[in-house]
Amino acid sequence: MAGPVWEVYDALRTVRLNVRCYEFKLSSAKRTAFWLDIVSAGSASSAVAGIWLWQTPLGIVLWKALGSASAIVSVYQLVARPSDRVRELEARVTNYRALDFDLDGIRRRIQEQRAYSPELRAQFHAVMERLRGLSSSYSDPVDDDTRDLFQAAVQKELPVSAFYDPQMLEE
Repeated sequence: MAGPVWEVYDALRTVRLNVRCYEFKLSSAKRTAFWLDIVSAGSASSAVAGIWLWQTPLGIVLWKALGSASAIVSVYQLVARPSDRVRELEARVTNYRALDFDLDGIRRRIQEQRAYSPELRAQFHAVMERLRGLSSSYSDPVDDDTRDLFQAAVQKELPVSAFYDPQMLEE
């Protein structure tokens, strides 16, 4: 589709796709951070160390393996800082959700007013400035299969038929 109003709709779909992709990454990062914390905390606990299982020959080997894994995980956590990654992704999701909210509001007002007014264009340009600022600071692509899956979901959620085009009335 062509026309100025479709810039709004294309931006809405793009932002919605980014929300989905970053929510997926956030979920994965939270899971990773959780399990790293479990491994790290589990071997450091004296209550866990006192379990009878660790007194058996197999338990002694397992406890040493858990201790080694914990040491490696501790070093990894210091270097990779998974909790920082979670906070960064939470900020990205929040920023893209705010843009999604604003663009969806513009879309609804276009439908209600049955026009793409200069006021709505100005609001759209302000949102696009914020989007440009975000996009330039984030370059963290998802794999093609994941992106394709989310693109299909967004297109199903926001099909072309869901948008109002004021130019269609003029033709």
